[in-house]
Amino acid sequence: MLLLVTGLPSPGKARLVDALAERFGATNILVGALPGGGASVLHVHAETDADGLVEGHGPRDTARTARVVIPVDWEPVEKSVARVAATLAGA
Repeated sequence: MLLLVTGLPSPGKARLVDALAERFGATNILVGALPGGGASVLHVHAETDADGLVEGHGPRDTARTARVVIPVDWEPVEKSVARVAATLAGA
């Protein structure tokens, strides 16, 4: 299972990616675009407070297709990682 993390570049997103890499292994984390092929992917969107300020296509559109949306500016990273782990357990 690959973890795809999308969202605007931010310190919160970087902390989330680092924590997920530590928990699940860096080789299973993609940041940005969905890979080709038949890989099984869990899409995690790192939503920042700035996402609401972006107009048009962008983070909000990406968040709609995510299975897990993490509010990285206010949710503790440990809770975020636990939510991703719970989603993976139920997959």
